[in-house]
Amino acid sequence: MGRKSHPFFYIKIICKSIAENIHQFSIEPALKVWKAEDITITSHTATEHAINIVQPTDAGTSYITVKVGGSEITSGTKVMEGTEVKAEITIDGDYDFTTWDITGATPSSPLSHVITFTVGTEDITIKANLVKRGAKSYTITWNPTKNSQSVGSYTATWSVTAEGLTCNMVNWNNNSNKWNLVKCGRKDNASVATITTASAISEAIKKVTMTIDALTASKINSITLYVSGSADSGWTSVGTFTKATGDQSVTIASPAANKYYKLEVDCAAGTSNGLLTLSKLVFSE
Repeated sequence: MGRKSHPFFYIKIICKSIAENIHQFSIEPALKVWKAEDITITSHTATEHAINIVQPTDAGTSYITVKVGGSEITSGTKVMEGTEVKAEITIDGDYDFTTWDITGATPSSPLSHVITFTVGTEDITIKANLVKRGAKSYTITWNPTKNSQSVGSYTATWSVTAEGLTCNMVNWNNNSNKWNLVKCGRKDNASVATITTASAISEAIKKVTMTIDALTASKINSITLYVSGSADSGWTSVGTFTKATGDQSVTIASPAANKYYKLEVDCAAGTSNGLLTLSKLVFSE
């Protein structure tokens, strides 16, 4: 008879072989214990910025509404960076909307009554520009037809009439009517040039704008707007114009009807004549 294998012995040999193979490997958990100094915790706090709303004060019942997430907010409310904000202007029937004036953000469409913008990294100020519908304005320009006389010096007194408004000119030159503009300021002599309305303007003028084509700013002491209820006295300064080329304006804080207006350019002595060149003057209601 052949020799029989003992079942128990066979199993034992297999188990021993498996145990020997396992012993050849190092089986350890892949864990790391972190020390406190190895761990840095960084917290991020979202920055908030104020939304400042400047409501129209001279445009009837017009007002600005600003909303965040569908809820209206008041001026000075702080809003997180990255938040979308919606602004809308409701206009009084006697006024027209022109454009938004916003600092600290870029509106989606500055000419639309409703805009959106995203809060960035600074405070935001919201204004709306409105004009009275049918507002009256007077535009003064110069040419041989409008000028009362041909002037070739910087010391003459004359007048100009445009759009039914006459203005008296003192110390302005029109180069014998060869310029469609006027100049003031003298070589080697200090001078003061003025433009004064010859009569009171019936409308309440709110803004006066002068278009300066050229100037020697260092020789211009000041450019001042005066208002009075009389042509001869009682002149009150209501603001000064910026000494720079382009359209420069003075907005009158308390406009009133039936007033006289005087523009005064105070010049130091220049190294040449014609220290300031003026091509247009506008009185706006």
